Amino acid sequence: MSATDAGEFSGEREYRLTIAAPDLVLTPGNLPAGRVNAAYNASLGAEGGTAPYGFAVTQGSLPEGLALAEDGTLSGTPSEPGSFSVTMTVTDRLGFTGSRDYMIAIEDIALPQPQNHALTVMAGTDGTIDLTLGAMGGPFIKAAIVANPAHEAGMVRIASRGGRHILHFSASGGYAGTASLRYTLSNAGGISEPASVMITVVARPDPTLDPEVIGLVRAQTETAKRFAKAQIRNFGQRLEQLHDEGTRRRNSLALNLTAQSSRGDSDALSLRGPEAFGNQRDELAFWSSGYVNFGSSDDGAIDLDHTLIGVSAGADYRFTPKFTAGLGLGYGRDVTDIGSNGTESRAEAFSLAAYGSYRPKPGFFIDGLAGYSSLNFDSKRYVTWTGDMATGTRRGEQYFAALTAGYELRRDGVLISPYGRLSGSRSTMDMFTENGGGVYNLTYDEQIVKTLSGTLGLRFEQSRPTGWGQLTSRARFEYTHEFENSSQARLGYADLGTLPYIIDADGFSRDQLAIGLGFDAQIGELWTLGLDYRTAFGTDGDSQDHTVAFKLDVRF
Repeated sequence: MSATDAGEFSGEREYRLTIAAPDLVLTPGNLPAGRVNAAYNASLGAEGGTAPYGFAVTQGSLPEGLALAEDGTLSGTPSEPGSFSVTMTVTDRLGFTGSRDYMIAIEDIALPQPQNHALTVMAGTDGTIDLTLGAMGGPFIKAAIVANPAHEAGMVRIASRGGRHILHFSASGGYAGTASLRYTLSNAGGISEPASVMITVVARPDPTLDPEVIGLVRAQTETAKRFAKAQIRNFGQRLEQLHDEGTRRRNSLALNLTAQSSRGDSDALSLRGPEAFGNQRDELAFWSSGYVNFGSSDDGAIDLDHTLIGVSAGADYRFTPKFTAGLGLGYGRDVTDIGSNGTESRAEAFSLAAYGSYRPKPGFFIDGLAGYSSLNFDSKRYVTWTGDMATGTRRGEQYFAALTAGYELRRDGVLISPYGRLSGSRSTMDMFTENGGGVYNLTYDEQIVKTLSGTLGLRFEQSRPTGWGQLTSRARFEYTHEFENSSQARLGYADLGTLPYIIDADGFSRDQLAIGLGFDAQIGELWTLGLDYRTAFGTDGDSQDHTVAFKLDVRF
């Protein structure tokens, strides 16, 4: 270079000018590792130079499945494992460049490693288990059963949702024992070796060992017996009145107090009210009687507390001086509380009966009774295993009959009457199925309840005139033997369709003794007050009842 001043003097010097290129640096310093068949994404950037920048692979090759966009985005799904060395170059707007060497590591995907599992389920119910629990090598894209359990054990399926693979097993209702299956898990890398699930199917509980079930069966069985006995008792009282025309025509109302317990250690109450209504004709008479009993019993498994109301009414006609017969209707309602968990049986009976008394010779009598009842039971059972309530409705029918023969010796105000009675009933309770108890609902087969008993009795009465009327004292002794007092109930779980279980609903004592004492005080012509006490007990000590009867007769 040269320079000239005003006097035109000049001078020169040599200079060296150096122009440096910009320093371009690629970022980041390292690229992340990837995995075969897994989405990969990374971004390249640059420092220095003038934007915009362009990026390219200038040496080596990317893993199969990856690509570098010009804006620096490295993405794709690698399909092969390994370590890949590549050189990336960046170019700025003015054409200046910068390079960097990268190592990209692509890991191979390991096969899944499932775990062995155990599942316990009750017969007739479903169980589930997550097959991905504890497994390695996820995410898992599929689970498959490669060996099913035994067909009789139950059915199996797999439901996949949200990356989880849930095994559902539905156990057969009648199977109990162990079964197994084998399954595999799959991920993007392949299918695992099989793993196993050991399944234990636990049998449903035996309902014949459940006090609630036993109590319900016993309650319905005893209710059927009580219905028959109540109607036989009510009609039997009327038949005794037919032996004497004066008693037959008398209008009456009776109030009774009964204490009753099958164990002999608890009391209850009872009401009875026989009435007889006459009309203008001597041959025809109308009557009604009722019985309310509160009692308890212990069937060996659970306590039963019952309330029974029995009502009968009818009309009889004296066809001849020796023969009187009639027809009557009856209604019974029984409520039995079973245990303390809310199990309950409610029942109703509607009855129709024919009866008659034949006196072939003075003092001798033969009384007969035959009847039919329609039964209806509503039950509510506490399910021991879940706390639910299983309910059901049951229909039925009943036939009952009694035949009594004896002799009445009446002399000087004294009555002595030995008698014998044969009575029985046959109740058929229909099959029914419970609802509301889930897999614990039970089906009860048709049940037959039979009773047959023989009674030997001796009745005493003595009447004495007093200044205010007449006093009649009485006593009764009875021995009863039950020839048949048991029943068998067959049942099973409702969803299984079989009835493999049996409950023997045995009655209480087959032999029973009864003693009755009482008196009537007739005051004037219109009023009669009476008191009766009766106790009956089983000879083997498992049953006992007490009856106290307060009687009020009003003549119209």
